Amino acid sequence: MPGKIHSRECKLAIVKSRKQHKRAEADEKLRSKRKCMTYIDHGNHLSPDIYEKVAVTKPSDYVDKYQEFLATTDEKKVIAQAIGSLLLPGTVLDIGAGTGDIPDILGIELSHYTAIEQNRDFVKLLRDKGYKVIDKLFPYDAPETYNNVLMSYVLYHIEQCEAMIGTAWDLVSDEGQLTVVTYRDNKDDYNNLLHRIGYTRRVNTDVRFNWLREKFASLGRISLQMARSYIYSPNICGLAASISFVATNTCIGTPELRVDLYKRILYEQAYIDESYKNDDGSYRFPMDHYIFAIRKVTLS
Repeated sequence: MPGKIHSRECKLAIVKSRKQHKRAEADEKLRSKRKCMTYIDHGNHLSPDIYEKVAVTKPSDYVDKYQEFLATTDEKKVIAQAIGSLLLPGTVLDIGAGTGDIPDILGIELSHYTAIEQNRDFVKLLRDKGYKVIDKLFPYDAPETYNNVLMSYVLYHIEQCEAMIGTAWDLVSDEGQLTVVTYRDNKDDYNNLLHRIGYTRRVNTDVRFNWLREKFASLGRISLQMARSYIYSPNICGLAASISFVATNTCIGTPELRVDLYKRILYEQAYIDESYKNDDGSYRFPMDHYIFAIRKVTLS
């Protein structure tokens, strides 16, 4: 009997040691991930579980490729105009502000605008433009509320959405508005092309989009509109480069994957020519954007 007891105690000790080792490995992996980010802030104000949900690692050449992409599309102008038609008077908090295109296009007063951004290159650019920047990884409890809180293409998978939306909503002032720009996983031109080249996990469903709609409806009074921008390119190579950038602008995107998708898109040139090639040989490819406006209604 004593031998069996010792054997059981040894097994328990081994299991405990393995769990501690795995936990230590996970902690070290998280510390390494935080150090590798091109972030000014490494999310140290967040618990490890929340950090894992919200930290989106972009490809190493993201900033340069993003600037190249912007030169091929009217996306920022189209989105800014759609947001501008919805903005309420007063202050604006722009979560994930990027290069600050929205306030640039809309001419938002510097004193009314605050950006939350953690990418060091974008933070420098925003500050050079004179914008106030909170260089924190979101969610972050800012010290004040705002008439308008913007989230343009910062919400991806449902776990991340759950971790971010509550804090964003808390930053909306009474009678203020949360405005969210996002995508759908439906059968639009972009998703159809991804399916043709065998690259999509979405299976043309709106599970995530419907989840967002229900979540926003539970918060306040919502409206939804669609805006369409275009990618313009003088040749098929430029179009393939822009679309492959968008497809890899995710937490699983890599430069190597972008090259692979680029080649797959070129292989579909006959299909692309049929629908998106202009008479002069250039290309115009549509991209659809969905804008939720959620108004915070206070009960009197």
